[in-house]
Amino acid sequence: MALNHEPVSEPSRDLFTRQSITSTTVIGTLVLSALTLLATYVLGGFTGLSGSGVGALIFGVIASFALGVGLMVVVFHSSRQYDDAAHYAAMDHFKKVAAENDSKETSTPAK
Repeated sequence: MALNHEPVSEPSRDLFTRQSITSTTVIGTLVLSALTLLATYVLGGFTGLSGSGVGALIFGVIASFALGVGLMVVVFHSSRQYDDAAHYAAMDHFKKVAAENDSKETSTPAK
């Protein structure tokens, strides 16, 4: 009994390609930053700040969100990469076991 689980050589084209996920993540981070800054303005967070203070606040919010989202993306990607490697190693192992079992079945004489 041979396993027929070949990995897909080319990923299928679907709605969630790598480029669309990247652009969606960047746009989502910028929208979240804009909403946070808007809420800060509405709640009076900018009162009493100079132009430099407002600029530092805007830069700090955007940089904090970008750093947080970026680190989460890196952790997710490294986790997926390890899982994929383990999956393909297991598939190769079971292919070898199946091939050995097939060769044993064909080499034994029939009674």
